[in-house]
Amino acid sequence: MVVGVIIHSNFSKPLFESENLEEPTFDLELTTEPEETDCIVYTVKRDIYSQRNSYGVKEILDAKGRNWFLASVDQSQKNFIKDVNDACLGKNKNVKSENSFQIYVYQKDNGQWIYARDMQYGWTRVPEVVNKTGRR
Repeated sequence: MVVGVIIHSNFSKPLFESENLEEPTFDLELTTEPEETDCIVYTVKRDIYSQRNSYGVKEILDAKGRNWFLASVDQSQKNFIKDVNDACLGKNKNVKSENSFQIYVYQKDNGQWIYARDMQYGWTRVPEVVNKTGRR
């Protein structure tokens, strides 16, 4: 048994050839900075443990590289910005991950950002915190 197929084309020009078609151009200029990964700032919902009168994290709300995060902070919060920068440089308490520092901060109802040394802990490793947000 022999099976064969014959295809015949009636096109005299290639299918996509056109006199009005221009070659596309692309602007490959980088318009945003790459995300920093050596210092991650986690915005968290704070939890207060009344028995020990200490801070904890109830939920991780967001995670950004230090520069991206600090770009959104009001520059009048100089002490907070210094605390975050110092923590990212290893001068303040932070959490050392494999290849990065992790910093945990929260925002008060009045918009003021807070870096608290007591709150610096590996919260991304706590299942109850991670499972609520899916962030690591």
